[in-house]
Amino acid sequence: MKKHLIIATLTFFITATANAQFFDKALKKMKDKAKEKFDAIGGESSQTQDNQVKTEKEQPTNSVVQNAELLEEQGGIKAYSRYDFLPGSKIIYYENFEHGVLGELPEGWNGSGKGELVTLDKYPGKWLRLFPGTKYLSGNKHSLGENYTIEFDLILQGTPPSGTRFLPDLSLGLFASERKSPTDNVFLDPLVQVNNQATILLKPNVDEISRVKLICKGKDNIQTYSSENQLIAPYGKSLNRIAHYAIQVHGQRLRLWVNEVKLLDMPKVINANVPLNQLFFNPLEYWPYNDDNFGLYVSNLKIASGQPDNRSKLSAVGKFSTTGILFESGSSQILPYSAGVLKDIALLLGEQPGLKLKIIGHTDQDGEAAKNLELSRQRATAVKANLVTDYKIDPLRLETDGLGETKPLNQVVTADAKAQNRRVEFLRL
Repeated sequence: MKKHLIIATLTFFITATANAQFFDKALKKMKDKAKEKFDAIGGESSQTQDNQVKTEKEQPTNSVVQNAELLEEQGGIKAYSRYDFLPGSKIIYYENFEHGVLGELPEGWNGSGKGELVTLDKYPGKWLRLFPGTKYLSGNKHSLGENYTIEFDLILQGTPPSGTRFLPDLSLGLFASERKSPTDNVFLDPLVQVNNQATILLKPNVDEISRVKLICKGKDNIQTYSSENQLIAPYGKSLNRIAHYAIQVHGQRLRLWVNEVKLLDMPKVINANVPLNQLFFNPLEYWPYNDDNFGLYVSNLKIASGQPDNRSKLSAVGKFSTTGILFESGSSQILPYSAGVLKDIALLLGEQPGLKLKIIGHTDQDGEAAKNLELSRQRATAVKANLVTDYKIDPLRLETDGLGETKPLNQVVTADAKAQNRRVEFLRL
């Protein structure tokens, strides 16, 4: 009897060991296949991601070349042929973290956990790294009014573990702080009671089945609107590269673009009871992910109030200016999400065949005056070239000039003021 028991026990352990080895090999094979598939669609290993976070001394210097390569990779301005976003007329908040301290949460912001400024070896500038499970409140303290736009760049990075194609959800949106400071700690609670909030919930997937939905709440957090989940292929395609987000609020209407694609256009969803005045980001926790295999980075945040009124200004005073034509820093390379403004100007020229315009470039006060003057002229020339090449405008209808930093709209040197000074002006001839 004892002999049979020993044999049975040995048989069990041998079988269990063999099964364990079999499942270990099978699991390794599955992980290898998953990694191969993910690499094939542009994913990066956690080691690669870790290597992208740099100290300030290691920040890349050839940002113009790098971003030119990025524009080529993303298809340049022509890829944005359907893009019809027009930014608000006055910049009230701008943040690219230029003066922020690496490794720390930016001054003026608030968060419920950790957040830190970093540099990335492929992309220029400083970026705020957002961590799952932490809610972040922007440094904006201005009233937004009834009509406004919000823009920012977002980099989504992640290495999905075997068995999942989804990445952590991202909740972002606007709320009304009313009489409290918009960065008050009370608003860090994900379930805070507010009387007006609009939340965009993004559910990213490394394939083309990412989803987005809009949820609006009114008095006492009572839900007033919830859209259906909508497929957004561009979200998954933006993995490991810069994606440009644009939100436009016009009264009760909300629109959302990611890169060149309009994802939401809801005409009557924003509650009008109390004005929205603060922007939040809240990446949600998802257990397969940690600091080593997931990163979310945001920068170049711009909030602009009002509506663009190019036509009326041109008619009334014979000129208008826009901050919606954007360039790579220190370059005349036009960024692709300038396409909506360029298209609008081309339409204006098309509607008025006799109209001739002078395009004048302006820069901020950073850098040497002589270089800024030359850069402003190059940028005006680049705008003319785009209108002629992409929209077939007769070049004889367009003149160019540049005034550098000599005609600032604001003499102060805050980030908001400098962003407003970086503009392109159009003068009726």
